[in-house]
Amino acid sequence: MKSIRKTAFMMMKNCAKQFEYFYFKDPDYDHFNEPVTDPKSPQGKGTLFHNAAEEMFPQCDVKDMISLERADLVKYLRKRLPDIPQINPWFDYFADFEARRFCFGLDAYGKDELEKVFIPVALEKYCKLESKTEPDRTGHVDRIDWLPNEESLCIVEYKTGKYYNLEKPYILTNLRAECGWYATILNKIKAYDKPIAWWACINPMMQQYHVEKFHTMSVRSLDKQWAGLLKLIKNGGPFERNLSPLCGHCKYVSECLYNYGEGDFQIDR
Repeated sequence: MKSIRKTAFMMMKNCAKQFEYFYFKDPDYDHFNEPVTDPKSPQGKGTLFHNAAEEMFPQCDVKDMISLERADLVKYLRKRLPDIPQINPWFDYFADFEARRFCFGLDAYGKDELEKVFIPVALEKYCKLESKTEPDRTGHVDRIDWLPNEESLCIVEYKTGKYYNLEKPYILTNLRAECGWYATILNKIKAYDKPIAWWACINPMMQQYHVEKFHTMSVRSLDKQWAGLLKLIKNGGPFERNLSPLCGHCKYVSECLYNYGEGDFQIDR
């Protein structure tokens, strides 16, 4: 039985028919695609930012940073990020954001706890929940931070692009499900000695940040959606189409809508 990736689960939430094509029929489902790194493409920009954010923290010496003023701290962090003209404003924002987080950690927790607060617990963390009775669940977390006051951990996701406008309620709904997917896996396998009870998102393009605690209702909703997906897989469907303007961007649109003619359906915009 094939594992269920986070991508597949989120696909199921948006369109069950797309999930069916992806999970059951796509020969590339388990194929690893080399990340795009072209700074002229949206996907490439996202990859380059993720790589730079991952590589920045191991270069940071908290003991050296403590003595720096705020402006110098920003410069210190910015020097540990690359020079890529297309996304330099993203790096500028990220350096300033992390400098603010560092200063807050220093004021709130002092020098002794600062390194554990500022340096992430994990970067680019692959996680897998194995099961003998249902498909394994897998995911790839951008970052995990420690929150001392909460005695818990926080999943941090990097999202680039205008689509991930954190002021839009439906974007937050999707992010709650995505981060909840990761938290469920990591908590069930007891990956850490502290629970993952929070999630956050940073969008350097929109210069936005959002953080919140996982709500009980969100966790229950996620469990319900997972149970529904297992039922559909067991019964072989039905996997319903969710017709929308996004269908035009779907990899499977030609096969999915092959038997439809012009005027056979109406898409609400």
